[in-house]
Amino acid sequence: MRIPKNYTADGGDRTVIGGVLEIDGGTIIKDGKEVSLGGESQIDVKDGSITYEKLAEKAVRSKNIGTGSVMPEHLNSEITKVLDELKQKMNGLESEVAALKGTEEEPAEE
Repeated sequence: MRIPKNYTADGGDRTVIGGVLEIDGGTIIKDGKEVSLGGESQIDVKDGSITYEKLAEKAVRSKNIGTGSVMPEHLNSEITKVLDELKQKMNGLESEVAALKGTEEEPAEE
């Protein structure tokens, strides 16, 4: 027995389209309301058309940063090394400032 590409199942509750569904001038109704598919390609997403609310957590890659995302676990070893060096320099500067504050003399009154 051959099953055709397009058929109705489950007592008419389900229609399976195994090929292309082309609607020429018709409409699609869902829950009593007309649904617009926009007629645009789902492959060619226009710049700015996706909002952050629709993105999964950690799903974004930035072409400005390289192949990894901006999540800390995706930073490459070179960036991590630079950040560690900056932290060490900041700690050293904080120590120097604290030492200088301890040696400041009160201004002399004239």
